[in-house]
Amino acid sequence: MIKKIALVLLIFNLFLYGFLKIKMHENIATSFLFCSSMLWINLIGLAVISKIVISFHKTSLAVLIALLKYPLIGISIFWASKQAWINSIGIVIGICAFLIIIVLTVLLDRNGESPK
Repeated sequence: MIKKIALVLLIFNLFLYGFLKIKMHENIATSFLFCSSMLWINLIGLAVISKIVISFHKTSLAVLIALLKYPLIGISIFWASKQAWINSIGIVIGICAFLIIIVLTVLLDRNGESPK
């Protein structure tokens, strides 16, 4: 299920980035792309951590990945906040698109079952 969500997010985010770049200011589109990329990378990281813990029972490796992942995301956000191209509207659009796509993908793919 996470692979499907990640693929739908990637395709939708690239489409929405192109739309925002054409219809709105380039800073909004770049901020959206940055935010959606960070959220997508975090989703993939959580999937990898979950797979390691469930499949291999290696909690220490999952903790190591988490300890590396979150500081890198934090440094990236701190760096981006200092850039001139960052725009809060693009970040809000990125977060909203992320949440909407996840909810829609889960609801449309359920087929009467609980999400896996």
